[in-house]
Amino acid sequence: MNKNRRTFIKNMALAGGCAYFSLSPTRLLGEEGEKRIAPMERVDDNSLNYKQTIIILKKAYMREIQAHLAYTKFSLKALEEGYSNIAYLFKSFAVAESIHGRNFRNALVSLGEQPISPAEKIEVLSTKENLGQAISLELKEIDIYYPEHIRTIKAEEHWNSITAVSHALASEKQHEHLLQKMKKGTGIFWSMLKQKIEGEDVAFFICQVCGSTLTEIPDICPICGKPNSFYKEIEKAK
Repeated sequence: MNKNRRTFIKNMALAGGCAYFSLSPTRLLGEEGEKRIAPMERVDDNSLNYKQTIIILKKAYMREIQAHLAYTKFSLKALEEGYSNIAYLFKSFAVAESIHGRNFRNALVSLGEQPISPAEKIEVLSTKENLGQAISLELKEIDIYYPEHIRTIKAEEHWNSITAVSHALASEKQHEHLLQKMKKGTGIFWSMLKQKIEGEDVAFFICQVCGSTLTEIPDICPICGKPNSFYKEIEKAK
């Protein structure tokens, strides 16, 4: 790892962020839930047995695809304004959100359902303002949406869906930690922080199974437990 990348990770920690956020499925689901996670398969009579799960999966899918579209546009706006590292961050988040969406879609298909594509309603502002929007979005996912989703669907015990939701929650927490490095940039320190951010060498790696987003490749994924061969380095935005 070169000196600039180590500096990026150190600065992230000092700014309240985290380059390596670990939250295992067992902590999210409990040992019993962890044992009951199985490969996705078609479930009969889903409309009766998994009514709430299907409702939640459809909502979560629409929200993740909307986030994917938003981050893609935020990335393009950051490039337009000359912030290549921030554009890279947004692009990486867009990839992670698409993985969450894919997992929700697969869970719905296993229940004999199809997701509904969201209407594209995205307000693209300045990069400084888009960072504020991103932080607000991630905090809502972490504090409100996903905890409520898990509580709602746990009783129906469709563990693949619970796993997909739990993995998305843990990944969003990683996003929020990464964004905290730039949080002060939405205020009076924007000029100073943007120079610091853009002067660093950084890489983002994403687990293709759960969407875990890190600045270093771990030995194993801290969210889904898969080996690091499932991590892919995201190409810089250009």
